[in-house]
Amino acid sequence: MNFLKFRNNKKSVISIVGFTLAWIFSLLSVALNCNMPSKIARIAICATDSNNGDIVVTGITADKGTDSEDRRSFGEMQLSGSWKIDKDNNKLICSQYESDAKALIEMRDASTVDIDFESSENSGEAEIYINDKLVDRVDLIENSGETIIDKQYNLSYPKVEILTYILYAFRAIALIGLFIMLLFGYMSFKEFIRNKTKINLFRLKSGLITGFFVAISFVLLCTVFQNYIYQNVYKDSVNLTITATGQKSEKALANHIRIRNILVNGAEYDFTKIQLQGGWEYNTVDHLIYVYDPTQPVSFTTNIDNIRTIEIVYVEEVGSGIFNVAIDGKTVAVVDSYKNCKWDNDSKVYKVSQLINPYSSYKVLAIIFVLFTAVGYLLNKNNKYYKLFNYLKYLDLSVILAFVTYFFIAFMQNENIGDVFEWMCNYQSSFANGFCIIALLNIAVTAIFNKNYRGFLVLSIISMILLTVNYFKIQFRDVPLLPWDFMLISVAGSVVSRFKFTPSIGFILALVIFIVIVVLIKFATKKVNVDKIKLPVRLVTFIVSSAFLVIYAFTFLFNTSINLFEAQKFYSENGFVLAFAESMQYINPVDEPSNYNEATMNEIANKIKNSVQETNGVKPNVIVLMSESFWDITRVKELGFKEELFPTYRNLQKTSLTGELLTNVYNGGTVNSEFEAITGFSVAYLPSEYMPYQRCMRPDFYSINSFLKSNGYDSLAIHPFEKTNYNRSTAYEYLGFEKTLWEDDFDENADRMRGYISDHALTEKIIEEYKNHKKESNSPWFNLSVSMQNHGGYWESTLDSNKKVNVDDSAFTETSRGSIEDLATGLHYADLALGELIDYFKTVDEPTVIVMFGDHMSNAGQIGDTLLDQSSLIAESDYDLSGFGKDTNDTNAHNIYEQRRVPFMAWSNYKNVNKNCGTLSVTQLLPTVLSEYNSIMPSYFYYLKNAQSILPACASGIFVNKDGTCDFVSNMNEEQKKQYEEYWLIEYDYIFGKNYLKNIFDYNIE
Repeated sequence: MNFLKFRNNKKSVISIVGFTLAWIFSLLSVALNCNMPSKIARIAICATDSNNGDIVVTGITADKGTDSEDRRSFGEMQLSGSWKIDKDNNKLICSQYESDAKALIEMRDASTVDIDFESSENSGEAEIYINDKLVDRVDLIENSGETIIDKQYNLSYPKVEILTYILYAFRAIALIGLFIMLLFGYMSFKEFIRNKTKINLFRLKSGLITGFFVAISFVLLCTVFQNYIYQNVYKDSVNLTITATGQKSEKALANHIRIRNILVNGAEYDFTKIQLQGGWEYNTVDHLIYVYDPTQPVSFTTNIDNIRTIEIVYVEEVGSGIFNVAIDGKTVAVVDSYKNCKWDNDSKVYKVSQLINPYSSYKVLAIIFVLFTAVGYLLNKNNKYYKLFNYLKYLDLSVILAFVTYFFIAFMQNENIGDVFEWMCNYQSSFANGFCIIALLNIAVTAIFNKNYRGFLVLSIISMILLTVNYFKIQFRDVPLLPWDFMLISVAGSVVSRFKFTPSIGFILALVIFIVIVVLIKFATKKVNVDKIKLPVRLVTFIVSSAFLVIYAFTFLFNTSINLFEAQKFYSENGFVLAFAESMQYINPVDEPSNYNEATMNEIANKIKNSVQETNGVKPNVIVLMSESFWDITRVKELGFKEELFPTYRNLQKTSLTGELLTNVYNGGTVNSEFEAITGFSVAYLPSEYMPYQRCMRPDFYSINSFLKSNGYDSLAIHPFEKTNYNRSTAYEYLGFEKTLWEDDFDENADRMRGYISDHALTEKIIEEYKNHKKESNSPWFNLSVSMQNHGGYWESTLDSNKKVNVDDSAFTETSRGSIEDLATGLHYADLALGELIDYFKTVDEPTVIVMFGDHMSNAGQIGDTLLDQSSLIAESDYDLSGFGKDTNDTNAHNIYEQRRVPFMAWSNYKNVNKNCGTLSVTQLLPTVLSEYNSIMPSYFYYLKNAQSILPACASGIFVNKDGTCDFVSNMNEEQKKQYEEYWLIEYDYIFGKNYLKNIFDYNIE
């Protein structure tokens, strides 16, 4: 083959054409800087000077053409002038006319918007603007006879001219051209290198051309993607502005903003350089900048030099609001720092400069050309390097195909290419880590099949299957695919058959494009000449890539603590590949006990069977109420109350079954106490980050509900919050609950307290559901209700002044006293709601048992001035008292004991039991109560009840002796150690082991 013949070769022509198209179109797209307009409508509400009355908005709802409507939060709106949010009544109010005052919100992809106005004699006139065009005037005072006026508006979007579509297509064409160029470039290389008859001059040319070609490819790559990955070239300095908007989401209890850290190029920024104003303050003890409950936007600005990246680390919790981040006056993010938890830290990274932009310096361009040209020449100078080059080409193609797979994984997860690029920019570390995993996997798989395409095909098929399962699981569970879900594959069919799936157009499009690309690459790779790699080389490649993957996993992936309480957010931020890989560290969270074997478990089985006692077989209605953060705050002697805080509890202490529970959680972790109470299994044996409802649930999981259901009971679980919270929707189904009620099942006007459905409303719902049950069935009834009213954090701003419980003290600052009063008020009204429930069932003829207990203690107050910091309840403690998840060792077991004690009480309408049970484990609560009231219960619960004589309570690394004293688990006597290990053997066998005790955990009455 001569040079002229090669030049006429089709491969070369296609390569050159692809290269030319990519270069031209990418330059055009960059020059024109065209962006496809988004379907966003801006809706503005303004008051007029007519009548000069109030404008009150009670709700804004977007209709996107789906079955459900999107009710928007007032906290998302941009407010100016006299517009304010009435937090207590969840209304948007403009009290007086101002020419520049408006309430603005953006709607994406919505077809209509509904705006609900409240009319009264004091109302005025409102103007509605859509995309800066006046569409309506609403005279509210003319409709003073109405309470709510519902106005609906059709949303229109600007038409896109054909030229804009063409310009927007340039970038897509450039990507296609780049792809063609890379593939057919390999064909050209093959032609050059295989030609052994040419003179050295031509070999020199081939090397130079190779290097030149790769250099051009690199520059082209930078050109195509520069608008996505380059925001600014290195800047000498920027002005960083953080603004607390004074707004919050609907569920947030306050709008506090706390900035924990500002990292500049990865290093901590000195907060003392910032001139704070407008209510922003610097806490030197806890090293954070904060502003509490601002009523209007307040900002601070600081100038930062020599900057490449800025990372804002902020506090997330239930009392946090919304803040803006601006760089050089341009808003780069609006952050909602609310999170349904105690204090947690999150961060946002903003790239002021990213990778090297070759267009920023001609020197950079020159270095690239020289470097790649030299490398190309050295690799191709003579044919003895051909095998090396062929192997490098083999690895290179594996990495390129891995990137294609990885990109489409992200595409299928986000269903939008724009969101993919945004994620790549905002979470570069997660993107890079995920790509490393896919690249190493693809190299290893390719080494097995000895063909680049085969490895790519296998990885693509697996990815498509996993992403499809992940998509549908999110659709009906609101939880992504997790590694341990594969343990339930045997029951997946029966579960899936009960649901109807409706894939979105975006997901179908992503899946179809992925399949088309996979097919096209098959034909394209046929033209890429990569010789087969010999078996020894492939074997070494497989071993090395696998070894790197294992080292990478255990060095980087499995050494990080991850938040699976919000699994969907975790997957969204980290990408499916990285999130799934990091989750794998929890597949086997515990080691098998050393004495775990069939013989030992048979002995324990006999012991459990022998624990069963005769019962009169009463089948009462059983209502179990777990009260959020319910504990006896009067134990803190520094506090004084003018009235009895717990009238119902004090009365039950004199007449009914009461006691205290030693919990495994403090200031959070509600779901763990719930799991322990209804299953009898303790989380003390599990890793601290392990959440049973998320991790070990399977169909027909053992619980008191499943037992009662198998013995003729009907059941109901109520939790007046989101069903995705702690994965309860799935857990309740696996625990056998026939019916579940969530926050959405309560009337929208249901009584609320502190922003949550109140315990009074929950009591009314329990009574209502009981009445409905009796209309349809004569079966006994089991109800598990988990309240929300007293959920932390606690702030004076969430208090209802008409219900406020005053604290008589002088040991706390005004801010902390307000927080403590918020906690005390919630506890008081939880106690009153229990009294309402008992009063109703006193009138019911059917035997009924009501059990109430607290899930954990909660602290209140400011950092350094909390309820427990200033009290004598905890003395000289090394244990963390802030209650925000930090665990430290305490040299005094009594201090831990004082932080883990919550009350329980039980009442029945058919048997009087006046007894103080002392301190029990949460796992022993229902065995004790059901036994005292002669109710049926499973054999395992009899075993737990009998074991109290040896180990009354054990949790949080401590245990309680029969005389009421406490000590660390390490100081148990031999009998106690044996019982403690026996508990673990039983739990391990059922959750992780071989189920030697399968016959014990059936649901027949013993």
